[in-house]
Amino acid sequence: MKHSTDDGPPFSCPVFGAKAEKIISFLGFDIENFPDKALSELKQLPLLQKLEEIEDTDMFLFQKGSGWMERGSKLKTIRLQKISKLEFDDFQKGSSLAEKGVKLLPKRTINILKLLIISLTPMKVEDLMQFMSFGSRDKFREQYLNLLRKEGFIDQTIRDKPNSPDQKYILTEKGKMFLGGFEIE
Repeated sequence: MKHSTDDGPPFSCPVFGAKAEKIISFLGFDIENFPDKALSELKQLPLLQKLEEIEDTDMFLFQKGSGWMERGSKLKTIRLQKISKLEFDDFQKGSSLAEKGVKLLPKRTINILKLLIISLTPMKVEDLMQFMSFGSRDKFREQYLNLLRKEGFIDQTIRDKPNSPDQKYILTEKGKMFLGGFEIE
């Protein structure tokens, strides 16, 4: 892992902190029902220095969302795509953070980001699906979970027993780097 402010987290770097709650709302989560432990983990997640310095909430979310899509479009497995060329002025016109998220990010991208964030703490596949209101286990695995595992963003907690009834999924360091805005290899 590289250790610079442009390519990877420095030895001491900023964290999401209070901006974590904005991200949660931006992705359409209900902050009141969001697990405290996952929120705490997101608040402690390293954040790219230039993003931490942005004080305006709209600008931060616009830059964060655009950065996720830019980096995600380079990942062959996940294939994050932009809805369109959205200008910042048009982005600002949304009334809620969740509306702004939908304006900037396609539904599939929002679901991927939601899954990454909720996986900051270990969760069983059934709990992930329930939290994300996803009905089909096979489609959930095929469209999201397996792709994120293949990309190295999510891993199983019991690797030597992949079919264990106690199996949970958790965000990897690579997934954390992606969420924080850092370049990943």
